[in-house]
Amino acid sequence: VAGVIRNRSADMVHALYNMNK
Repeated sequence: VAGVIRNRSADMVHALYNMNK
């Protein structure tokens, strides 16, 4: 379960990063 949560948070970080570009 921890791996899934980490994956989700990583996806959110990437989405925010891409939005800032």
